[in-house]
Amino acid sequence: MYGGSIELDGRSLHKISSRERAQMIGYVPQREEPLFEFSVREVAAMGRIPHSTGLNETEEDWEAVDQALEQTDVARLAEKSVMRISGGELQRTLIARAIAQGPKILLLDEPTASLDIPHWHDLSKIIRSLTASGTAVVISSHDINWALPLADSVICLNKNGTWQGPPSAAKSHLEEAFGIRLEAVMLSSGQTALYPVKPN
Repeated sequence: MYGGSIELDGRSLHKISSRERAQMIGYVPQREEPLFEFSVREVAAMGRIPHSTGLNETEEDWEAVDQALEQTDVARLAEKSVMRISGGELQRTLIARAIAQGPKILLLDEPTASLDIPHWHDLSKIIRSLTASGTAVVISSHDINWALPLADSVICLNKNGTWQGPPSAAKSHLEEAFGIRLEAVMLSSGQTALYPVKPN
């Protein structure tokens, strides 16, 4: 049996209109298959729909869209169909759509799944910039060595329950969740990475 409630800014989520929720919460799915020949710029512009008062985008809307395209390195693909770009380029377009939306809360589901190393690094910088400007970013990820350095707080889910705490205390809970021993390795950058311990 499940119970409880979800509140946003002290208000029940059910009492907030779908339009207002869309203004406040952005979402990037792990995977999304394009069905129509929209351009990259048009898909990014869909993030502005919750703020629109009609069918025509404003100058402010297009400024937000073009800035998001630049941030995610897909501006050069702006007029290209999303059905004719790579998986990584599509993922960056979806991230651009969420950034253009200007949400207070951004939910990211496995956002690095299709990204190469340079764009994986760029996404880290984007997330830090968003959180510095006051956006709350919630990341669901199995890429622990990417996610942990970005995190202020970690929630670890497994069949035995839920743990929440600082990244520095997450190791034993991750071991329990994945059913594997992890070794903490200090990198030259000063960060700690977690790797599976080789079986004997």
